[in-house]
Amino acid sequence: MNETVYISFPKNTQVNTARVSIGDCASVWCEDAHITARVKAITLANVPDVRSRRYVFSIMKVIELIKNEVAGVEINSVGESDFIISYKKPQKRSRILEYAKIVFIGLIVFCGGAFAIIAYGNDVDINSVMESVCTFVTGDNNWLWVLQSSYCIGLGAGIIIFYNHIGRRKYEKDPTPLEVEMRLYEDDANTAIINESAREAKEQDVK
Repeated sequence: MNETVYISFPKNTQVNTARVSIGDCASVWCEDAHITARVKAITLANVPDVRSRRYVFSIMKVIELIKNEVAGVEINSVGESDFIISYKKPQKRSRILEYAKIVFIGLIVFCGGAFAIIAYGNDVDINSVMESVCTFVTGDNNWLWVLQSSYCIGLGAGIIIFYNHIGRRKYEKDPTPLEVEMRLYEDDANTAIINESAREAKEQDVK
């Protein structure tokens, strides 16, 4: 009786080794541990000396490679039928440069956000609104600072709650709206890359 090999590829896998094997990209399982090891060791691609390279594979090509290397096995793919392997050459990172980027981006975001809030407040004449509310509630403007402080605190708290982040911490395990949009974009981009590769006949597929 032939052994069955179960294999699952994600849609996109990033690697940093020049020799890319099935085990680097996929989850592989078989009752026979020796067959599992042999399948994981099969080479998918040998990347030339470049900074980055992208390969698009069809699961049919993987099945062909496995059949050529390991005879008498049945392949059951439970993952993607087409997938991407993204190679990026490992490079040493400069901590100073990383911190400089963080500070630079933080300043841009802070200044841009502050300008947007100020422009919005100016458009709706927020000072007059607060003065009217304060006068209506208390009868004068002596407590205007309380309303202004509450507005500032509420604005910051609302942003934290919406983005579900306080520094590196999350108060909930659910992904933030920004993370959801990023994942949707990544999925759409991967699908477009696969479709474009198939259209241009650059996909690694059976002949």
